Amino acid sequence: MPMSPSPPPLPPPVGPCGDTFDPSSSLSEYRDEGTCGAQGVDDYRADTSSCDDGAILVCATVGGLVPENPDECVSYTGSGQCCVVVIDGCCYLGIYMYECK
Repeated sequence: MPMSPSPPPLPPPVGPCGDTFDPSSSLSEYRDEGTCGAQGVDDYRADTSSCDDGAILVCATVGGLVPENPDECVSYTGSGQCCVVVIDGCCYLGIYMYECK
């Protein structure tokens, strides 16, 4: 009986971004409070068009109203939302970083 092909390997687990988050990178994505983020728009979506073979998510840290891990909150907004990082006075409620394959 022929053997079925092996399933593709699972991607590595995605961990928190920590100090590696760069909000000015086109491969970063974020939710910010208002429009204070480095890209000058509210809630920037990563631009992975420069990745010829696509991109993969390498880290994610989620705060907001219901943070995944309250220990990752560095401060809170006036409405009680968790800031996972504050850079140049801007509260980032969720941060994600991608890299090209």
